[in-house]
Amino acid sequence: MISPWKVSTIALAVTLGAVVSTGAIRPASAEQGNMENAVAKLQEAKGALERAADDKGGHRAKAIALTGQAIEEARAGVEHANHR
Repeated sequence: MISPWKVSTIALAVTLGAVVSTGAIRPASAEQGNMENAVAKLQEAKGALERAADDKGGHRAKAIALTGQAIEEARAGVEHANHR
């Protein structure tokens, strides 16, 4: 006679295998698409600011610095989520 514990363990293992093989469980990094897209867009924006003609009364330089900080924060957010 097969133990109910063996049956439930086998059923759980089969179910878990099916869930993992279908990709229903994804690592945190796979869920960071929006944050990674934001980093890419911020890098594009920073490049555009750096190519701008003049400093615009110091505002261009400040915008470049703040955009750099935003890139760092977004990357830190992705890393934080990936380690949770």
